[in-house]
Amino acid sequence: MSDFKTQTPALPEPGSRDEITIGKIGMLTAGGEQAEVFTMTLGGETINLMPLRNWGQLDVYKWGMRGKLPGTPAGLEVTFDHVKVAGEIVSTQAHEGAAKLQKLFNEWLAVERGTLELARKKALAKPTTVEPQATLRAEPLVPHFQVEADKEGIVHLHCRQGKETLATIGLNLPGFNSLFNQGLMHKPHSLKVGALHDWVELDGELFSFEKGNNDASKLEKVLNDRYLSATAHGQGKDVVVFTNDASSTGFDIQFPAKVGGVIDNRRRPLNEETLGLLQDAEHCGLLPKDLVIKLSRPN
Repeated sequence: MSDFKTQTPALPEPGSRDEITIGKIGMLTAGGEQAEVFTMTLGGETINLMPLRNWGQLDVYKWGMRGKLPGTPAGLEVTFDHVKVAGEIVSTQAHEGAAKLQKLFNEWLAVERGTLELARKKALAKPTTVEPQATLRAEPLVPHFQVEADKEGIVHLHCRQGKETLATIGLNLPGFNSLFNQGLMHKPHSLKVGALHDWVELDGELFSFEKGNNDASKLEKVLNDRYLSATAHGQGKDVVVFTNDASSTGFDIQFPAKVGGVIDNRRRPLNEETLGLLQDAEHCGLLPKDLVIKLSRPN
């Protein structure tokens, strides 16, 4: 792909309180054709969301490594005519495209930080005593959904595996999108939620918590029977492989693993260390420990 040359940048919308700001700039391709791309600004640093580049190439300021972002934006895909994030597609030609994309990025950021904070609190609350070796070898429990309404009537949806909470959300679209992106829940054909987060409709079936109603047990049963993802036992998303000429094997790999008590789903070089993590029953365990793996470079 030819590099672009910047023409006139479009400034971010004034007065925005969002941490991530999305703008748009006009550019010229090497062939002299006019094109538009979105820009992404965080903490006074701006990157261009260039088409056909992955997040590792786009994140020139290393926001992820510096802790400014909790990870790779969910499902990020940048093409010449649209940007896809958190399961939503925004056209570069849309009149309100920058505002919509800004909303999606900030909703993703809020959900990811909330999930990480909850995981950290639970990790700190756990006793530091060393568990018996037999416990580490025990077969993993099957994940399941649990729905409950607190004293204020606020609904909480938990995805749990044994005593561990993999995710907790409210009845809102960003929360459900987080479950889809983590691979914990199948995406329904239609999903609607109430503005007050007191009802949800899955594929035309209503579950209400309005005016004293409590469909917690009904919703819990439907979620576990119809929407629990078969990949949930792997603690999140399926394995994703990317080509990377800079890698010694020519590939990178992305999969969920537990690091410091928190589930981390980031991209890693495909090498011996990463394969060892895939077979580490305590931190990942997506591959059996007794499986013999041979890695031959370059591919």
